[in-house]
Amino acid sequence: MLQQILGIVLRQLGIETQVNAAVQTIKADIEATASLYLQFFQTIQGEVEYIAALFGFGGGTNSLLEITDMLTVIEGNQAAILAAIGDVQLAAEPVTLPTTPPTGYGGSTGDIAATVWEHDLGSAHPGRAGDLLVSAGLYASYHAYSNTMARLGNSPMVGIRGVWDANQTVPYRPNFPYPDIRNILAGDTVLTFLNREDTVHTWAMADTGFAETDVQDENSSWQFVFLLSPQEFERLKGDAAAAVSLEPPVWPGTDLVTLGTAVALSEAVTVEGPMHGVIVSLSSVPSTRGRYVYDDLTAWLNIGALTFVDDHGEAESHQALNFTSQVYCPRLMAQAASCKVRVSAGVTGTVRPWLLTP
Repeated sequence: MLQQILGIVLRQLGIETQVNAAVQTIKADIEATASLYLQFFQTIQGEVEYIAALFGFGGGTNSLLEITDMLTVIEGNQAAILAAIGDVQLAAEPVTLPTTPPTGYGGSTGDIAATVWEHDLGSAHPGRAGDLLVSAGLYASYHAYSNTMARLGNSPMVGIRGVWDANQTVPYRPNFPYPDIRNILAGDTVLTFLNREDTVHTWAMADTGFAETDVQDENSSWQFVFLLSPQEFERLKGDAAAAVSLEPPVWPGTDLVTLGTAVALSEAVTVEGPMHGVIVSLSSVPSTRGRYVYDDLTAWLNIGALTFVDDHGEAESHQALNFTSQVYCPRLMAQAASCKVRVSAGVTGTVRPWLLTP
């Protein structure tokens, strides 16, 4: 019996302990929550006080009230300025000038104009300003009406012609043509010579009988004119041909030749000139072909040949293709009009014409 009573008492004590523990837990949660709310309200209070100070709701330097007062003063000053200057001249409207210019600012056909245009420019430019202005205008009109040309300083055979008395764009100097008569070839005409020497412009014969081309600069109607007629050009070309050596050419060195465009080898190919020779470069040769080795150079046997043809259509004796890279010159002509090449099947490479640099 005593044991049963003791058990009941112990169970009762255990329940009370659990209840007390739960109460303590709830109390701790309530205190933590209250602390968070207190911190939140303190933060809000600080933010409100900061905003109030920022906008100066209570007045003071740079406060919202003070800024509002400043804007009111600025608006008053702007209104005073506009009232003082009158209507504002808008950008899209024409400028309105005074009907009568202020004293000393011209606009008169009387004493002021006479003082300006009758002013003597002195010994360096004798005469009155107005007379010299008229002379300048007449000089420009004379050039325009007489179609006068000016020679280019670096190319005396080319002139420039245009409307002297109009507002023209000055031609762009790097685009000026400078044809070199030392580059005239035997088969040249005026136009083939000019269009080869001057790659910027396109030359054509004009009604005047001379070759001309537009300057091709924006807002400019000026023209370049070649000052030699076709007849004079032919005489010049004949004089140049007479001065050319009639000896077969030789390779003078890389610095003294102008290389042409390489042409791919095939079983039959013609390279057009004029030319003083060709360079043949072999890329591949069938291994079955015979060859000789000269130290680091290889000469192939029976792989092809070439011949030079003159400007009348006659060919000279052929020359065999040998080395991987080899230079060839005509043997019986000072200059060839073309070169004809044949190669065996499987031989590839290029043939490139060259001219002696004048």
